[in-house]
Amino acid sequence: MPPAAGDAPVAAAPTSNVEAAAAPVAAAHPAERPRRAVRPPPPPALGALLPWWREAAGRDFGVEYVGQAASEQALVFRFSQNASAEAAARSIRVIDERGAATQGQWTQGQNPYVLVYRGVNPGRYTVRIEPTLASVAGTPLGSTLQGAIYVR
Repeated sequence: MPPAAGDAPVAAAPTSNVEAAAAPVAAAHPAERPRRAVRPPPPPALGALLPWWREAAGRDFGVEYVGQAASEQALVFRFSQNASAEAAARSIRVIDERGAATQGQWTQGQNPYVLVYRGVNPGRYTVRIEPTLASVAGTPLGSTLQGAIYVR
């Protein structure tokens, strides 16, 4: 019986193993792009790796480090001179991922150059340090510093 109009022609089945081996093999799956062996880190992580606080380096009073405390969910701020928790409460803002200011508490670290900010949960925070922040001796920071910090 001849094929009906619109029917696709059907290839004849191979009659021997040799013909079967020589027939073109249709791909079971379309060609896939090879997967990347290493994924790049997400963009927010890159921002946290950059030491944004070093913009004030070389001044009489500056920020030497900002990051998560080693043994707790808290932020640690190390300055080049003595700093007070009261001055930090007035001049440093810690903002959560939703854009809301956090309600943490500032305490003096064991080292007088260190302040600890407690009251943060795991997540990404933006820290903004105003230029009015001054050391105990009265030396001002002099420029605004802002950057991302992650708490695990």
